[in-house]
Amino acid sequence: MFGIEALNKIFLDAMIGIPKGDIGVGVSGGGDSLALLLLSAEWAQNTNRSLKAVTIDHGLRPGSSLECDHVKRISDELCIQHTTLKWLTKPIGNLQNAARNARHELLLEWTNKQKLSVVLLGHTLDDNAETIIIKLIRGSGVDGLAGIEKNKNINGLNIFRPLINISRDDLRRYLQVKKVTWIDEPSNFDERFERIKVRNFLPSLSDIGLTSKKLVKLASHMSRVKEALNWHVSNFARQHVQQTIWGDLSINFDEFIKIPREYQFRLLSSGLRWISGKVHKPRFQSLERLLNAITSRKLGKSMTLMGCIIKYDGNWLKLSREFSAISKPSIVLKPNFVWEKKWQIEVDPEKLNVATVGPVGKNGLELIRRYNRINVPEKALICSVAMFENENLLCVPIVSYGSGLKCYMIGGDKSFLKFLLAY
Repeated sequence: MFGIEALNKIFLDAMIGIPKGDIGVGVSGGGDSLALLLLSAEWAQNTNRSLKAVTIDHGLRPGSSLECDHVKRISDELCIQHTTLKWLTKPIGNLQNAARNARHELLLEWTNKQKLSVVLLGHTLDDNAETIIIKLIRGSGVDGLAGIEKNKNINGLNIFRPLINISRDDLRRYLQVKKVTWIDEPSNFDERFERIKVRNFLPSLSDIGLTSKKLVKLASHMSRVKEALNWHVSNFARQHVQQTIWGDLSINFDEFIKIPREYQFRLLSSGLRWISGKVHKPRFQSLERLLNAITSRKLGKSMTLMGCIIKYDGNWLKLSREFSAISKPSIVLKPNFVWEKKWQIEVDPEKLNVATVGPVGKNGLELIRRYNRINVPEKALICSVAMFENENLLCVPIVSYGSGLKCYMIGGDKSFLKFLLAY
């Protein structure tokens, strides 16, 4: 049964875990995110916290700018500062995946600029239930069935989802009471999308007792299992995994083959994601094929997966970046940015719009050989960040070559261990 007081209490309880500092809220103009805007605005006022709103205009369909204007009007009425971020570079290929990645990158840039500690997003109990069904359809394991996490860090972007235990219907009733209109995207009714098919199918599951709340309860149990498994894998990594200053990982092979297979899968998957900077896990079939080759000593010279090279190095299993998977050098537009989703970069302002940043490459390696003693393996150095001007190598900070560019591994020498615990 819906009630404003009950909904407010669930929201207030959820916000107990919010990090300190100024807060952002992502608002699309749909019912869920607009309800989040209203609830968080009232919460911020009562707790004397700073709140800023943001809308991302992907520019993928007519009318998207009108939705942004609608959110701005409501934000203004609530005395909340609002920003619209536009996605300008449209790639060729998987548009949905590219849009999601662009959304995260734009949000991260915005939160850093605004010095925000976290961004609130409006995922609901129903979104979580739909995700669990989708994961079941795909044959996911524990992590997939753990559903949508309330707290998540995506390549430095801190996300908090305070509506994860509130239903979509209750949020819309809340907006009706507040006399606030929302805009439903046409894609929310398009059954070409898997999520919409699942959304329309869920009511029939309720008829046999499998409600959204029970699906979310399953996710809660799986989340605890996931947490326990990750704790054990992290403890193993502290003792038997070495992280290099250039971003490779070395796993003690003799110890690796002793641990349970589930731990092996988790450690290997996490290592590949940390090195490649990719958010999503590799396909299980590919990961299983790789693990079988590793444990049976049938890697050959090496194997590749997710833009990483996996090979034996004496008694160690070595994971490193694959040069061909790294983006080519691109022009420097900002003095501070993240490269390869793992390195914090600082560039001399004089080099903005002039220099490019990218991997050292073979040509850069030859030049460094002439002038420097190299204390980094050449295959790692080729993949390391460098700055160029007119194709001339200016700086490679990992070997203290040149000047004008600084780089720091996000998370420092414990970066991989922090990644294990966060993901």
